[in-house]
Amino acid sequence: MAQPCTLTVLLVGIDGAGKTSLLNTLQGRFAKEPRPSQGFEQVQMQLDEHTKVNMYDLAGNAKMRDIWVNYYGDVHGVIFMVDAADAARMGESAKTFKQIMSHKLLSNKPVLLVGNKQDVDGAATSEALRSTFGVGALQNVVVSCFSAKAKSEAEVDERLEPALECLLGVCKDRYDELQQPVTVSEGLLHGDLCEGEPTTRDRNALFREFRGRFNAVERAHMQPVLDAYQKVCTLTAGKRDTPVVPWEADKPVCSECERLFTQIRRRHHCRLCGRNCCDDCAPSRPFRQGGTGGEPVTQCRALTLTLTLTPNP
Repeated sequence: MAQPCTLTVLLVGIDGAGKTSLLNTLQGRFAKEPRPSQGFEQVQMQLDEHTKVNMYDLAGNAKMRDIWVNYYGDVHGVIFMVDAADAARMGESAKTFKQIMSHKLLSNKPVLLVGNKQDVDGAATSEALRSTFGVGALQNVVVSCFSAKAKSEAEVDERLEPALECLLGVCKDRYDELQQPVTVSEGLLHGDLCEGEPTTRDRNALFREFRGRFNAVERAHMQPVLDAYQKVCTLTAGKRDTPVVPWEADKPVCSECERLFTQIRRRHHCRLCGRNCCDDCAPSRPFRQGGTGGEPVTQCRALTLTLTLTPNP
C-alpha cells in the first residue's frame, strides 16, 4: 500500500520569468494579473490520493536571490523559470541557473528548466536553452518549453501538465532518497539509530563509544543532552510532552544541523533538552523509557540516540 508523502518543490528564476503566472494557472486563477513576488508564496496541490505537493515561489529580484540557498536542503525538486522571449536578460538568467546548479545541495535533485512565454514570436527553443544554460552535462535537469499564462482552462498550454508530471514523478519515485535530511557534517550524531533494544552490556559499551567519539567542543555541545537524560527517566506519563529543562532562547539556526530556520524549515524546541531544532532534527517520536514506547514527544536526534545507547539507570 502506498504511503502518504508530501513533495516540496522550489520555484525560482529571475524576476519577470513567469513564476507567479505558473502558480495562477495551476490554481485556476486565470483572470488574476501576476504581480512581482515580494518574498515568497506557497501553493498546496494534490498530485494523487497519497501525494501532496507544496510549491514555493521565491522572489527573483537580485536582492532576494541570496535567500534561495536557505531552501535547497529542504526541497525534493526545483523548477527554474526562464523568459524565453527576453533575449536581453537571457545571459543573466543562464548565469543565475548555473550558480544554483553548482551548489552541492542541488547536485542530484530533479530540476525542470522551463522556457516560458512560447506564445511570443522569437522565443528560445529547447535546443537553444540547453546550449545557453549548459544543460548537456547535467543529468538531473529536464528542459521543457510552454506558456505558463492562460486566460482560461481551455487555453492552458498542453505541454505544461506533462512537464510537471515528469518532475513530480521523479521526485515521488526518489522520495525516500530525497527525503533524507541534509546535514552540515555526517557522523554518529546524525547517523541511524540502532535497531532493536541493546542489552545492558551492549548499552554500556555503545555509550562509552558514543561519548568517546566527541571532541571537547562537541562534548560541550552535547552536555545539555547528556544532562537532560538524567531527568528523562523520571518523567511521568502525564508529563511527557512538557519541557524537562527551560527552553533556550530562539535562535536563527538549528542547534543540530546549523541550518537557518525558514518558512519550510520551522523552529521547534526539544521537550527533553530545550534546544532549538528544525523539523528534520526534532520530529515527534514515541518517548522510550526502559525499552517501552509511549506518546509521541518532540525530541532531537541527539537525545534519541543518547536514549538508545545509554544504559538504564
